[in-house]
Amino acid sequence: MPTLYRLGCFRDDIIFLIYIYQRWIYRVDPTRVNEYGTSMEHPEGAAVPEGEEGQKAIAAAGEHAKSE
Repeated sequence: MPTLYRLGCFRDDIIFLIYIYQRWIYRVDPTRVNEYGTSMEHPEGAAVPEGEEGQKAIAAAGEHAKSE
């Protein structure tokens, strides 16, 4: 087997080990909410409280979206 081929395979093995190590170090945060308002803990989306507090929360979210 040529030496350069062996070095190429060894390089691929090192890259794979780095990938596995980073997947282990930087795990997925199940509480993080994505752009659709869902997370791994709450796949149906964030619950909106009912009543006066719910209306305040909706208004605050709308104002926050306008400022961005």
